[in-house]
Amino acid sequence: MKSISLLLLAILTVALTACQNESPPPEEPRIYWGTTWVEKNGIPWSPYPSVSLNTVLKNKLNFSFTELDKYGLKREKCSITKAPTAPGTYPLNNTFIQTDDGLVGSHYFFNDDDFLLGYYDVLEADSSSFMTILSYDTVTREVKGTFEATYIVKQRPYPGAPDTIRLRNGVFHTKVLQ
Repeated sequence: MKSISLLLLAILTVALTACQNESPPPEEPRIYWGTTWVEKNGIPWSPYPSVSLNTVLKNKLNFSFTELDKYGLKREKCSITKAPTAPGTYPLNNTFIQTDDGLVGSHYFFNDDDFLLGYYDVLEADSSSFMTILSYDTVTREVKGTFEATYIVKQRPYPGAPDTIRLRNGVFHTKVLQ
């Protein structure tokens, strides 16, 4: 009986020591900061905002307004790229993030986390797609603004997906974290 007790004590000691030596899991980088609110096809939508400096075009900002599911996986995203840091209102266009054409680009994506299911382009024939930069603080790197956009389907993400996505009365407050 005494040898069984000693054996159990030894096993318990080894188990506790092993648990204490485990290092904590690495923290995921924080990319979302701030608030966003917009009406998406007439329904309130509050995606997670993030903004970064464009790596190719200096002094331009790339915004993402991302819907995450309960597991933290990306499901939908409004992307606005190459926005100036200067206050002003800028029309949204179908342009690529790395093209130096002086235009502010935007697209809407449906994802299964990092896998693209479908996407929408800005309806350029409609003048209701724009972003307004209200302020950009160069010290805190906080940016505030508004946006509206109308998108038309280019690659349908799933059967029955809407032909058009309308974002109206969008407001955001976020900051560059990198």
